[in-house]
Amino acid sequence: MKKGILIALLLAGLAMAEELPKGPGVDLVYAKCQICHDLTYPLQNAGLSEADWEGIVDDMIDYGAPINEEERAVIIKYLATYLGPNPPPAEEAAAAETTATVDGKAAYAANCAGCHQAEGQGVPGAFPPLKGNPVLVKDATYPALVVLFGLQGQIEVNGAAYNGAMPPLGHLDDATV
Repeated sequence: MKKGILIALLLAGLAMAEELPKGPGVDLVYAKCQICHDLTYPLQNAGLSEADWEGIVDDMIDYGAPINEEERAVIIKYLATYLGPNPPPAEEAAAAETTATVDGKAAYAANCAGCHQAEGQGVPGAFPPLKGNPVLVKDATYPALVVLFGLQGQIEVNGAAYNGAMPPLGHLDDATV
């Protein structure tokens, strides 16, 4: 692994200090909200009503957030419950999470497809392809590090340059990664 990439990965990991309360739907909030912004915004707005969260999520969708109707409902329920005016105690929220077998296709759809597309082809000039990306098979640790710590700065994939930011998805458990 190149030294510059490793440093970028480690620095991106510093941004993971913001952690959402555990609860059903938290992974979807991490995956969808961090596509455009860090978690400071939802955390600073803790205490809003469900109607307020609905308005904010709808605004995000209007701005282009890749959230379908089913995901919208889950995100609003999570935000209204765990960042609403009367959140449950942390122990109760953590107990509400289930430990089911990981469905890799569903995990990819929820966490990756919004940028890298359903078949991993990416978006030219914006999001690099995962499918056919030789770096991902060359070093087995690289994909896991990028998922956990994110990535910023210019990279080259199959001769095309990409200069953006992938948010850290350090909230994902080992089985999902």
